[in-house]
Amino acid sequence: MAVTLGLRMEEMIFNLADTHLFFNDLEECDQVHIDDVSSDDNGQDLSTYSFATDGFHAAASSANLCLPTGVRGGVDWMRKLAFRYRRVKELYNTYKNNVGGLLGPAKRDAWLQLRAEIEGLTDSWLTNALKSLSIISTRSNCVNVLVTTTQLIPALAKVLLYSLGGAFPIENIYSATKIERLEGTGVTSAVARADGTLSTINLSRLAPRRLKKGVVYPGKESCFERIVSRFGTNITYVVIGDGRDEEHAANQHNMPFWRISSHSDLLALHQALELEYL
Repeated sequence: MAVTLGLRMEEMIFNLADTHLFFNDLEECDQVHIDDVSSDDNGQDLSTYSFATDGFHAAASSANLCLPTGVRGGVDWMRKLAFRYRRVKELYNTYKNNVGGLLGPAKRDAWLQLRAEIEGLTDSWLTNALKSLSIISTRSNCVNVLVTTTQLIPALAKVLLYSLGGAFPIENIYSATKIERLEGTGVTSAVARADGTLSTINLSRLAPRRLKKGVVYPGKESCFERIVSRFGTNITYVVIGDGRDEEHAANQHNMPFWRISSHSDLLALHQALELEYL
C-alpha cells in the first residue's frame, strides 16, 4: 500500500515537473538554487516567448552542455536556460498556495484523493509537520529553508504537491543533487531560521527515498555552507532531521541537531515551537 501510494505520488511529481516546470529541458541542467543562473538572464519579457521552439533542448542534447563536469553553453544558450528557471520561479510563486489551479480539475481531484490516502496511511504526518512549519513562517523574524537531495525541479514540484509552497519561499530551497550527482526522490529536510535559529525537518516519509541509509552525503554540507554564508554566523542554527547526512552537516557547523524519527518527535517539536522554546 505504502509503495503504491509513493509511486503514484512520484508519477504525479514528475508529471508536474515535465509538464509545467521544464524538467525535460532541465533534468541534465540541474542547479543548487533557483537563482544560480539568473546572472545570464537579460530580463526579456517572456509573456509571448516560445520555449517550445527556441532550440534549447536540441542544442543541449546534441552538445552535452549540461554535463556535471561544469561544461557551459554559449551566451545565447545560457540565456535560454536562465529564462526557464525564471519561468519556473514565476509559476512557483503564482501557484504556491493553489497548485490545484495549475493541475486543472481532473488532475486536481486525483491529487486531492491521493493526498488524503497518504495522510491516512501516515497518520497525518504532513499535517503535523505543517503545524510546525506554519508557526515558523508566521513569525516576523523567522524563515523556512529547505535542503534536499532531490533535483531542484522535482523538489519544487513535490513542495507544491504537498502544499508546502506557502511555508517555503522558492529562494529558500536548495538542492544538493548537482553537488553530488545523486539519484533520489526524497525531500529530506526542511530548514527554519527563527529569531536567529535555523532548523531542518525531515520530510522523506512523504514519498519513497532512493538514497542509501547510513551513508553520509557531503552535498548537504555544501548547501549548509551556502546557507550560513547567506544568513550569517551571528545566529543560532538548529538542524532537525532523521538522516546521518544532515546530522553530519550540522556537526560540521557546530549546529545542534534535533532528531525526528517518530510522530512523538514531531509533536514534541510542535510543542517546543508553540511554547517558544524554539
